[in-house]
Amino acid sequence: IDSNDIDDLMENTQPEHRIKAGIFTGEAFVDPNTGLYIAAENEVVNETVLKSLWTGVDQLDTSVVQDDSGEQESDEDSDDAATPNPIFEAAKVAKDVIDALMERASTPTQHMKKRRKRKYLRTVQTTGGPTPQSIDYAVKTCLKLDGENEEAGIAMAKEMLDDYAERPYIGVALDETTALLKEAEAAMLAKKEAEAAAAAAENETEGDEESTEEK
Repeated sequence: IDSNDIDDLMENTQPEHRIKAGIFTGEAFVDPNTGLYIAAENEVVNETVLKSLWTGVDQLDTSVVQDDSGEQESDEDSDDAATPNPIFEAAKVAKDVIDALMERASTPTQHMKKRRKRKYLRTVQTTGGPTPQSIDYAVKTCLKLDGENEEAGIAMAKEMLDDYAERPYIGVALDETTALLKEAEAAMLAKKEAEAAAAAAENETEGDEESTEEK
């Protein structure tokens, strides 16, 4: 199967299934027992995990309500038990995958005991870290979080970009990726300032009403 076959398959897959596939493969990649961490090339990780997660959350029905516990409920099923929020889960897995890629490209043997180090060096097939495209997919996935999860998504995206900037020997983030984070941070700051101003105005109004009643 080549990249064109994967693209065709992705085009005909529902967003929910793309996210589930990306989460399943991503969790398998970071699981040390599978061996994918030392064998999967960057391009494979990008296509089968990070791109799946991003395209899935980007096309997911936005009528899903996100809450601060990382769970979701639709307007129609608000009385039913909440289920895991797929965007929150996708963002967590995307960051875990980026962290794993960063680790394998940053001399992971330096903290290993001798026996484990020898075994790792005998079996490792690739030490490639995340590419700029990897970071872009993961950052955009995290920034797709909104509501009570929006700030957490921004924090995850910022941490990934900061870590990447500290290791220029691995790669340099795309300008458009860093611009997306700056826009999200600015929007969050403006939102907080607006909320603070509204709260202050409400308190002032209540104070005026109390003064009038006392008179």
